[in-house]
Order: sequence, then C-alpha cells, then structure tokens
Amino acid sequence: MARILFCDDDENTRHVFTEMCTELGQLCDVAETDDEAMVFARRMKHDLVIIDLGNVHCDTYDLCREIRGLLPFSVIILTSGYMQEYRREVIEQLPEKTFNGLIAKSELVKIYPHWRSGLSNLLQKYGLT
Repeated sequence: MARILFCDDDENTRHVFTEMCTELGQLCDVAETDDEAMVFARRMKHDLVIIDLGNVHCDTYDLCREIRGLLPFSVIILTSGYMQEYRREVIEQLPEKTFNGLIAKSELVKIYPHWRSGLSNLLQKYGLT
C-alpha cells in the first residue's frame, strides 16, 4: 500500500482522486495549497507525490524543492492542463532529480473514465504496490 500526497486546486479533481485511491486501497492525503501540502509532507512519508503544475494556490518550484528535501526517495509527478511558456520555465528552473515525470492533463482526460487503472499502472511502474 502506498501513501500518496495529491495537491490540486480543482475540488472535483481532488474528490475523484480521493475516491480512486480509496477504491485501490491506497492512503491519500489531499491538499489544495502548497501550505497544506507541506503540512502533510512534514507529518508523513509519502511514496508518491502528485502536484498540479498550474495550481493557482501553489508555488510549484518551491513546493517540489521543499518536498524533495523532506522526502528524498518519494516519486514526484507533476501534472499540467496545458504547457504555457511560464510553466515550461518553471520546469526548466527545477533542479535535476527534483521531480520524476510530467503528465499532461490532456492525457489524463483521455483516460479519465479509467483513472483507477491509470493510477494503478503508475503505482506499479514505480514499484509502489
């Protein structure tokens, strides 16, 4: 069983993700802001951290750096609805090994009805099941 930290500003996305984790028998801490995410990161070791790159309540650069400092062996995945220039710049500023991957939300939308199996595959890919 993996412990997952999920940070996204969209309430519906947080709700769906929480339900999906519950169905998969995974432990999930859900945050809307970087401050909330850091509270969870300080309290618990998370195996997987998923952060919305476009979260308006979150400084992605600082959050990735702080979480990587606290949880050096966690897998950190960034999601993004669309890659505007400033988001590319944020990614380019992140030190190597700060995050493990980037998943476009357009890809998530394609598998939206299958999020459960998508998360299951992600957990398996990183050996977190």
